[in-house]
Amino acid sequence: MIGSWDIEHTDDPGQFHDLAVAYLDMSILGTKAMADGKLLASFSCSRVVLSLAYHAVELFLKGAILRATGDKKCMSHSVEELHGQYEDLYRGEDFKLELPFSFACLGFTPERAAEILNKPPSQDQMFRYPTDRTGERWPGSHGFDYELFFRTLRSVKQRLGSLGPKIHPGTAEDSG
Repeated sequence: MIGSWDIEHTDDPGQFHDLAVAYLDMSILGTKAMADGKLLASFSCSRVVLSLAYHAVELFLKGAILRATGDKKCMSHSVEELHGQYEDLYRGEDFKLELPFSFACLGFTPERAAEILNKPPSQDQMFRYPTDRTGERWPGSHGFDYELFFRTLRSVKQRLGSLGPKIHPGTAEDSG
């Protein structure tokens, strides 16, 4: 049996880090299962692995920010905002972290692209729900390449594995 007693000794920033690694591992397993034909390679499954990966990056950044500031106030769910805070706190190449997510408006008129980019959809919400809060479908077409994303996730896993011990002393590097 596993239980919460396994993490009682881990402080809050460390728990954020550990959850980030777990979410990332599950995203990697799901993406690999699609690539190996063990899980249906569907758009719905792609949204789940994207959501897990997004949440992994979000939790990693929150844990790093919490480690540096000690501030337990509610933080943003925007990876872009959290990444900006992270970069302000952790300067230099040793702490550089490239985000594995991007948003682009392909195939739209310049006017429509500017309108969308003025208030881009929340990616964590796009990955989790088929519609926005008003019930409208997300704008544009969305695609997913599970083989490319698997390689991307492995790279993110390696980077978080090297950053973890620098930010959270006592964290074992995990490059699994």
